[in-house]
Amino acid sequence: MMPDTHLAILTEADWRSGNNDADHWIQRRVRLAPENRSVQYGNLNFDVWDLGGQTSIRPYWRSYYANTAAVIFVIDSTDIERLETAADELKSMLNEEELKDAALLVFANKQDQPGAQGAGEISEALKLGELRDRNWSIVACSVIDGKGINEGMDWLSQTVQSES
Repeated sequence: MMPDTHLAILTEADWRSGNNDADHWIQRRVRLAPENRSVQYGNLNFDVWDLGGQTSIRPYWRSYYANTAAVIFVIDSTDIERLETAADELKSMLNEEELKDAALLVFANKQDQPGAQGAGEISEALKLGELRDRNWSIVACSVIDGKGINEGMDWLSQTVQSES
């Protein structure tokens, strides 16, 4: 069993968007122990911090960055108007010194909804192609039917294991 790994789950949306469903789905699928917010996926144990997306709490995000091996950034793929804000927040976050070595997994959520932007379009909007010296991946997903979640978590597990 690999040692515990610190992992942050961030959502760009507010409570009304339903993106906190992604965190809950991941927790159920990877056997969350609710009392300590530890998640086991494969042979890795993750300490998960769901930092939410509410603007009022974003200044506190950096309190959780120390020793973070990976960030999961969940995007509401149907909320095109907020993509620019999400891109700015992601860029700002990834520029933090404590996250310089953290892998990045972007879940382009709500692919089951009409009007959802695909992973390529979300990647462009977030300017992921400009990221240098960082392992990153974007995965189209739907937490409603679970499509894409395991693919993303498998990538994240392999990436974190290879970097440790």
